[in-house]
Amino acid sequence: PPFGTKHNAGIDVTFLRTAIRLAKTAVYSFHKSSTTRYLVKTVESWGYEVEVVAQMKFDIPKMYKFHKQNEVDVEVDLIRVNVASASSPA
Repeated sequence: PPFGTKHNAGIDVTFLRTAIRLAKTAVYSFHKSSTTRYLVKTVESWGYEVEVVAQMKFDIPKMYKFHKQNEVDVEVDLIRVNVASASSPA
């Protein structure tokens, strides 16, 4: 999903909820590590099992005029949502 920053705060949660509704078994999704605890709690409150399956750095090159650095490494987590084990629909 797009990272929820600047003018699109929360869009990552909206994207994840939609992906979960469309999936049959599982959803894999990258998110900034700083938001993982919140995302896990939110998705679990929807009735799904969530696990962090990998932690890594995601290189974001300078793409816009407002970017001040040539590139930035963002710490991200790959999460897996087990849709098949849902106790309630999202």
